[in-house]
Amino acid sequence: MITEDKQAQQELAQLAFNLGEFPDQVLVRLTDDEVKAKGIDPRVKAALQQPEAKRMLLRARLLEEGYKYWELAEQAGVEPVVVEDPGFHPDTGLVVARD
Repeated sequence: MITEDKQAQQELAQLAFNLGEFPDQVLVRLTDDEVKAKGIDPRVKAALQQPEAKRMLLRARLLEEGYKYWELAEQAGVEPVVVEDPGFHPDTGLVVARD
């Protein structure tokens, strides 16, 4: 049996691999539902303010709901990127990554 922490680490490693990122490059990840929720998730806001934040990847089908994050990324000087890749983890809506 895999512990939740170990499973979460494995999922993050797979997600990062699918995005062409290394796990330690992922600052924060939101699910589709978290992107769709009202308001801005404070974890994303905090991650975008970190000097090492370089890219924010947003699932294409969530562009309308996630536009609030797109604007926030631009304001923070972080490159927003729309992603629609079959390898993108099925329940990942947004990722903030460092170089």
